[in-house]
Amino acid sequence: MSEIFIGIDLGGTNIKIGCFDSDIKLISKTSVPTRADMGPEVAVDKMAETVEKLLADADLSLNDVTAAGIGTPGPAKYSEGIIIRSTNMPEFKNVPIRQMLSNKLGKPVIFDNDANVACWGEYAVGAGKGVDNMVFF
Repeated sequence: MSEIFIGIDLGGTNIKIGCFDSDIKLISKTSVPTRADMGPEVAVDKMAETVEKLLADADLSLNDVTAAGIGTPGPAKYSEGIIIRSTNMPEFKNVPIRQMLSNKLGKPVIFDNDANVACWGEYAVGAGKGVDNMVFF
């Protein structure tokens, strides 16, 4: 079996999660609602529970997963894995999201700005696939 990766988009209204193989082929996806008053611990628990259900529905488990990636909007210390604050989720202040999610999943987690992650997705498998240079808006 090829490597399995999890992609997570943590937004103010939804958490979108996808399961991909090493060729970046989508295996399965889901979305669950978030609330503005949701705290970081609740959000991370919800992400982890949803990841496990998504994997189970695809006849996979966390044992099959190599790593996860998460994208979020707003100011953050991406190299440190910390959300400084979120305009959509006011409870998120100086949240070590990468470490929290890594601890919950037991897997390495990559953390970046949601726009950067979207750009990489378009470059890898979307409108930018196969081009040398690309502009993303």
